[in-house]
Amino acid sequence: MKIGKPKSKRTPVRLRHKIEKASAAKQRKQRKLAKNNPEWRSRLKEDPGIPNLFPYKDKILSEIEDSRRRREEDAAKRREATKALRAGASVAEEVAQNAADDAENMEDDALLDDDMDEDDAVADDDSNPMAALLASAKARAAEYEDNDEDSGDEMDEGQSEDEWNG
Repeated sequence: MKIGKPKSKRTPVRLRHKIEKASAAKQRKQRKLAKNNPEWRSRLKEDPGIPNLFPYKDKILSEIEDSRRRREEDAAKRREATKALRAGASVAEEVAQNAADDAENMEDDALLDDDMDEDDAVADDDSNPMAALLASAKARAAEYEDNDEDSGDEMDEGQSEDEWNG
């Protein structure tokens, strides 16, 4: 025996839209928070692609690890150098440091294969580009001033007929 009428599942459109809107907002918020969650980014390191039967696999893997370690140390040195530059260290020391680091990096890059993963290349670019630009501009200005002083003396002392007299 039924008492009363069965409850209807019909709802007003206003309430239906209200529920849909709240659901969409919650999903939007979850997607936004998921972007900032680092768990999904953690992945295994990429395999360099060296077959197991390759006779010198251990040697090659150790060379790759050494080059990565050196690259990380160089990046740390560059960061310290930029911090020192901000603190007011001399530009000449910075130029000498960068020249030595660049020479080491060129040698390392010549030894490495092209199939290194791109994450390492991105890690090198993490340093402040404005600080690097400022340091290089100061170094070039110092070189230009040194060359300008030397070239001015040479022009005054003797002009050959080959030179253009404007």
